Amino acid sequence: MMSFMKSFIILLLFVALGAAAYFTRPTKDSFRTFIEENTTKDDHNLVSQAIDKAKADYFANDCEIKDRYLWVSMQRQGKTVFTGAFAHWFSHEEVKKQLQQDLDKAKDKAKDGMDAVEHHLEKKA
Repeated sequence: MMSFMKSFIILLLFVALGAAAYFTRPTKDSFRTFIEENTTKDDHNLVSQAIDKAKADYFANDCEIKDRYLWVSMQRQGKTVFTGAFAHWFSHEEVKKQLQQDLDKAKDKAKDGMDAVEHHLEKKA
């Protein structure tokens, strides 16, 4: 009986998570707002703000939304450039940059570790 209750609660939580993902998927309008805010956030005058807003509108209009039921993808020229889930937008380019930075840091640490091991072995020899 305890195993059934545990499984039932896990299933219930899984369904709740899926429902939350489905009902909080971002829309094309929220994407447009997201792009406009990110593009114009550093603008200090009306002219540059209007130019950047026009660029953001062009970019948003050039993107096609793909509904995946639990998340949405924004594609431009056949490539996914943003993914939206749980009312947030994630840039694929920013994620790639962060992953590359993390990979570079890990490689540097591994290289430093190998250098330390080699130095230690040279001392012993």
